[in-house]
Amino acid sequence: MKIVKRTALTLLGAALLFSLPLLPAVSHAYCVYNLTNVQLQVCGGNCSGCMAKTIEPGQRACCPGSDKACQKASQFLLTVIYGHHWYNNVGCTGWKIDHRVEPHGWVTLSGTCPDTFKACESKGAKACDITYVIYDSEGHVTYQGRAAWNHGMGCN
Repeated sequence: MKIVKRTALTLLGAALLFSLPLLPAVSHAYCVYNLTNVQLQVCGGNCSGCMAKTIEPGQRACCPGSDKACQKASQFLLTVIYGHHWYNNVGCTGWKIDHRVEPHGWVTLSGTCPDTFKACESKGAKACDITYVIYDSEGHVTYQGRAAWNHGMGCN
């Protein structure tokens, strides 16, 4: 009986330890996970001081809960970043998500975009197929959908 209990506790601990990196940190208002094949610049909210982060594929960025501008993100703009230039990122812009993320919730972005700036720029609205899932602070899905074309307007 002790072996079964110890095995169950070990499995529970391993499952909890495995799931911790997937959950946003408690001190953040919200996090954005980039599960796409490209680097993304993500702007959360629509104000100065809101989140504006470049996120590598497989990584996340969070907007701190201590920043009032981060507490009510109702829109996200997406720009695909292709390398860096000395004065600016070379980006293919134009996707948005118009759904609110509650404090301590998070968003996962999945999908694919072309591997080059030239290919992305030439395809415009059809360049990227990015889907998103928005989670509340308890990990429940509150909304999911496809990022909409924003007529070439992305992060500034």
